[in-house]
Amino acid sequence: MKERYLEPILEAAQYVSNEYFKMEIERTHKKLEKTLAINKEVVIGIGVQGAIKGLVLIGVSKREAIKLAQHVLKDKGWEDDEEWGDLSQSALLEFGNELAAWVMKVYDQEDIKCFISTPRFIDSDQVRQFHQECVRLDVTNKIAEIVIKVHIKEEK
Repeated sequence: MKERYLEPILEAAQYVSNEYFKMEIERTHKKLEKTLAINKEVVIGIGVQGAIKGLVLIGVSKREAIKLAQHVLKDKGWEDDEEWGDLSQSALLEFGNELAAWVMKVYDQEDIKCFISTPRFIDSDQVRQFHQECVRLDVTNKIAEIVIKVHIKEEK
């Protein structure tokens, strides 16, 4: 994986996490892994296609997802009637949208032609079968440890 493709995603993950959740990142940790498997109950998937292709996964535990969503909704003056209802889920997906928008902006500036899909929830079992080298970034704030896995390669 080339740094040119990877760095915008990792930078966006840190910046957008800080801005969207309106709390300081306590620490980050980056390492290579041999699988896209992500051991979290709530996983958001974002696909990348075009000159480069791959997958960005964002995972948190369900308890952390609920806390993050409630934090965002409270900051906006909203409240979800259900603990993990449509509004809470939408608030978490919006984090994925903001991350995707940031990455698209950087890729456009770098003239990297690609399409980034709309973030959506996926079952963590769906990615267990993908034994692809990826970069794992753990972004920790006072509410959650957000695990982000990225597998990007040039399209042939």
